[in-house]
Amino acid sequence: MSIRCLLLGLLILLASGARGWTELAPGLDHGEFTTSTPAPVGDSRITILRIDPALWELELVGASQSGDATLRTAPQWCRERDLVAAINAGMFATDYATHVGYLRSRDHVNNGNVNRYQSVAAFHPRAGVGQPPFRIFDLDDPAVAMDDILASYASAVQNLRLVKRPGENRWSRQDKRWSEAALGEDAQGRILFIFARSPFTMHELIEELLALDIGLVAAQHLEGGPEAQLHFQVGDHESTQVGSYETGFRLDDGNMEPWPVPNVLGIRPRHAAAPASGAPVPQPVETVPDPPSSPRSREAVDRVRPLLAHDLAAKGLRYGAPIFIRIFKQASELELWVEGEQTFELFRTYRICDFSGGLGPKERTGDKQSPEGFYFVTPGQLNPSSRFHLSFNLGYPNAYDRHHGRTGSALMVHGDCVSIGCYAMTDAGIEEIYALADAALRGGQPYFRAHVFPFRLTPENMLEHRYSRWYRFWKNLQAGYDYFEKLGRPPVVDVQDGKYIFNDS
Repeated sequence: MSIRCLLLGLLILLASGARGWTELAPGLDHGEFTTSTPAPVGDSRITILRIDPALWELELVGASQSGDATLRTAPQWCRERDLVAAINAGMFATDYATHVGYLRSRDHVNNGNVNRYQSVAAFHPRAGVGQPPFRIFDLDDPAVAMDDILASYASAVQNLRLVKRPGENRWSRQDKRWSEAALGEDAQGRILFIFARSPFTMHELIEELLALDIGLVAAQHLEGGPEAQLHFQVGDHESTQVGSYETGFRLDDGNMEPWPVPNVLGIRPRHAAAPASGAPVPQPVETVPDPPSSPRSREAVDRVRPLLAHDLAAKGLRYGAPIFIRIFKQASELELWVEGEQTFELFRTYRICDFSGGLGPKERTGDKQSPEGFYFVTPGQLNPSSRFHLSFNLGYPNAYDRHHGRTGSALMVHGDCVSIGCYAMTDAGIEEIYALADAALRGGQPYFRAHVFPFRLTPENMLEHRYSRWYRFWKNLQAGYDYFEKLGRPPVVDVQDGKYIFNDS
């Protein structure tokens, strides 16, 4: 019976034409998939580039940036701008330069007008805001505002929406069909360059994409018909995909050349010199910037450093060593651990003055609830000029939160003993915590982990809370809690199928 089931599964896989993923470079995967329902023209294949924004920088490039009005194809944009891959940035106006929705690339604004399109892809997060490197927003989400997006990100592109978070087909049924280039985001926050030469109605294509095991949570239309294109060249792997069919414009599959376009989205390796097209792509080199500082933070750090260094040395620990933070809501305690020779050692436990809400995670903007889960803090998330003395951003929402559609931003650990969703400390407490975080990050720790729990997740406490609506969520957290309790080192945390998973650090 098991052999027959296995053969049946294999036949279904072969019939679907799924080839799965091929790694082109670290953080860059290529996938080819055949749709379950064939298109009337072509091979019915969908090509996807899956891009980890932690390793690859997304860029908007276009003719208006340099003042050169010359349009270029995606391969030409890649060669001239040292891009490894490029896809259409979206539809453009009759001047063959201006994007039809809002488009900003750092300091360059191609079109500053926000139109009725409901999807905005944002990237290049601003320092200190704690936002993910890439995010597709729905403008009709009550918790989302264009002004907030632009305050958090230096680059943004507005386009027609295909998929609303967290995976809802927003395209009505219609007869029109075309070749399609699209931009997507998966449940782990990765960028998806999506291309289908065979013409589908958008409703059909979205249904096919949502049925694939790619974790698609949001997507926007970029371009259709013969102007749609996707190009990548990574070492010996090179591909140029071009569109052709478009109802009402070109009713054939005969176009074989990419058309020149004014704007594209492209990628380069992060923190490394971009290679010329065709050259081997190096592993991105991670460089860790120093945390920001201010007169206030420098004065506080200089004042508390001598006592901290003395007390650390008394425990055989070093000022500037890597740190790890655990927060327990019920006990109103923040534990600060410092790395010793083999494991992390508890250095101090600080009293939390206040936090908002009760036990359980934050779910949405405005619920006045403090988050729970596994977070990490990079140098840019420290705020030396906080309205609440000193602070750092926890990094909510993380990949788990985003998978479950949770919203909110700027969830901090700060001073001033007042909270509207954050964890508030005394000013004296946050000064020590901030100084130790600042020293660890300046000492080479690329980020520190902050694990936030409702209470100590012992078997006894879990039994006491077994009837809570959050019991299953807390059981998932308990696996990470137990890992540290057993080994004395925080685990590497990832998100898979909507759950936290834990690996050796």
